[in-house]
Amino acid sequence: MAKKRKDKTWLYGLGILVLIIILIVVIKMRAPAEAEEVPEEEEEVAEVAEEGTLVEKEEAPEEVERCDVETVFTFHHCDKLATGNIAVALINSGRGTIEGAWIYVVAEDGSIGYEEVRESIAVGEIKTYEIDMNKWINKLGSVEKVQIAPEDIVEGTLKVCANQKQHIVPKVNCR
Repeated sequence: MAKKRKDKTWLYGLGILVLIIILIVVIKMRAPAEAEEVPEEEEEVAEVAEEGTLVEKEEAPEEVERCDVETVFTFHHCDKLATGNIAVALINSGRGTIEGAWIYVVAEDGSIGYEEVRESIAVGEIKTYEIDMNKWINKLGSVEKVQIAPEDIVEGTLKVCANQKQHIVPKVNCR
């Protein structure tokens, strides 16, 4: 007598069902963190420049020595563009939305130029900042490095996270 072969396709279906349930649970757990509302007081502080624009500043931003794991920038890549500019891509690898960023352009003599970028960056999002190297070379005489730091709301005020500055040396890091 021949043995009956059992059909095990129902196991594959069960496995797929379990994966779908796990995926739904993970998405629902992340949704409350992303849907948090910013209190009105903090919204007023955040509206310094138009969304997504680079605004040159004369003075250094207010910094906080250390931001928590909610606000984390990670270097992704840097490209030299045909225009002479550089495009620096950073990823928000923290646990919360980054409110904006400051770009520090540092000359060989130590002088610094500043630009503020008012644009929210969601968790996992890659943001590319195009830096006009010719403008900064004309203004500062040279560009040795570029630092980009995220902003976080600390005690109701937007401040730059000094511990999260990404240091880019265009001659070395940009292709």
